Amino acid sequence: MVERKRIVAKKPAPTPPPEAASWVSSGGIDPELQPTAPAATSTPSTRAQGKRSRSDYKQVGAYIPKDLDKQVKRLLLDNDEMDFSDLVTQLLEDWVNQQSD
Repeated sequence: MVERKRIVAKKPAPTPPPEAASWVSSGGIDPELQPTAPAATSTPSTRAQGKRSRSDYKQVGAYIPKDLDKQVKRLLLDNDEMDFSDLVTQLLEDWVNQQSD
């Protein structure tokens, strides 16, 4: 078997382009390192704050049968006034009230 020599290109000399050298000598600062200007404060949105960002709500989880999950999701799709969190909250509040009677 014939041994092949590896041909490796020579490393280019590290010479910065002329505009880079003048930029550095004039005291230029890398734009990625410059502090960004604070974002313009806009007027508060009229959109309701989501439950995820509200401190008076907590995310919880539960295992329910798949068929029940499908039925609930189908019914909630037709109900524009209630989402899953609202339904669970209502059911849990009703249960707590029954327990305290």
